[in-house]
Amino acid sequence: MALPLIPATKAVIVLAAAWAALRRVGPHPLNQTESDRLDQVAEGVHASRHPGRGVHGAARWRRRIRFGPFRRWLEIDASALGRIRARWVGRRPS
Repeated sequence: MALPLIPATKAVIVLAAAWAALRRVGPHPLNQTESDRLDQVAEGVHASRHPGRGVHGAARWRRRIRFGPFRRWLEIDASALGRIRARWVGRRPS
């Protein structure tokens, strides 16, 4: 009967990690334009290369987890934007 405990264990681990992260983060003012940009990110991981501007990437993960006897849902929506840029500066080492 250990098999039904696996999803519950995963949910507890996710909740514990979220709770620990929220305790470390202080209050921060909401920037609505940044929030709107993160809402526009498509679900999944996407990357694109732009000549001279580097590689841009975006990721979004959305899940719903059901808890308790009343079937309440917890929705998790994690989004991220990123850019990696590498270029040669100066002379190459000899």
